[in-house]
Amino acid sequence: MTLIFRARPEPTCCYVVRVQHKIVHGGIAEDLVRARVQCQEKWPQGEVVQVGVAMTRHDAENWARKNGYLRQGSDPASAET
Repeated sequence: MTLIFRARPEPTCCYVVRVQHKIVHGGIAEDLVRARVQCQEKWPQGEVVQVGVAMTRHDAENWARKNGYLRQGSDPASAET
């Protein structure tokens, strides 16, 4: 009998970027700190805010699609900013 151990998936965070109370971008990331740094380069006056709690990658992708941050059929890895 062979045992197969799967690595526990990293929790994925959903986030939005707000500039003067207006949402200008949204996405998903396993590393929210890295996403904040990258978003600050593009929107220096922006605030990166986590939306909800960390969840599975699948649920985060569904959230992003539902809110228009990830298009149907697009590569989920490109949603990470």
